[in-house]
Amino acid sequence: MRDIETEQDLPDLLRWAKFSGATWSSDSKGFYYQRFAEPRSADELTGTNYYAKLYYHRIGEPQASDKLIYERPDHKDWQFSADTSEDGRYLVVEVSQGAEDKNLVYYRDLKKPGAKMTELVGAFEGAYVFLGNEGSRFYFRSTGGTPRGRIVAIDVSRPARENWKEIVPQQKDTLQDARMAGGKLALSYLRDASSAVKVYKLDGTFVRDVDLPGIGTVLLATARQSASELFYSYTSFTAPAAMYRYDVKTGASMVVRRSKVNFDPSQYETKQVFYTSKDGTKAPMFLIYKKGLQQNGANPT
Repeated sequence: MRDIETEQDLPDLLRWAKFSGATWSSDSKGFYYQRFAEPRSADELTGTNYYAKLYYHRIGEPQASDKLIYERPDHKDWQFSADTSEDGRYLVVEVSQGAEDKNLVYYRDLKKPGAKMTELVGAFEGAYVFLGNEGSRFYFRSTGGTPRGRIVAIDVSRPARENWKEIVPQQKDTLQDARMAGGKLALSYLRDASSAVKVYKLDGTFVRDVDLPGIGTVLLATARQSASELFYSYTSFTAPAAMYRYDVKTGASMVVRRSKVNFDPSQYETKQVFYTSKDGTKAPMFLIYKKGLQQNGANPT
């Protein structure tokens, strides 16, 4: 690890962490991560990864003093990833099993001493990705029961499934990603093989479509609920990746950094056309060419 302000490497060393990110606590004094037991022999390095555990590491302390947060020895194939709510109140744990995009959700109230890990989503019936919270109401991007994805809210004070609230229902396009920022939801969809981004209020009211530079692919950056801005990258067939700053209040996008290339992308254009297959399905196709090209069927491709 490195202190980015002093550019000095820290002595912290964590071993046997695998398939894990690092989720910082709200006070920035440490982070949550997943690790496995130290192998007893070299042969175990080639073995299957079982019995993962979720730990908390405090910066500056040895790994031996890391605090065990959660484990499930009764489910040796479960793995854990943690998230913390921006208000510092909750620890949210997503439990995965294998490579399938389905998970369970547990949470712990960090403000209540001795609080136990509580089950919130108890069946592997879809993906539940924690986006953020408003008090006890948790927002998730989910494919549970909706293969193209939707946004649901679960109030942990009334966690029964019949009390779950659908915020943004499943649509024709596939929901690929979502972020909470500035009291809004930014949702990235796959529409006919390219990206479309929509903004909603937290009650599900549609606000606007994000005006993208053209037909391309968008990746949403990690956002803060308290921020009034959201960053995203955009790339297309003729334009290399560029980073944009999106103003959640006004809907305006501004280029922050653009990759340099040795040709002029503005001389080219992308057009999307559709062709009907034998079964009647309309299949999208992209035509990328230099402006002014005569589409007469005689051009090389």
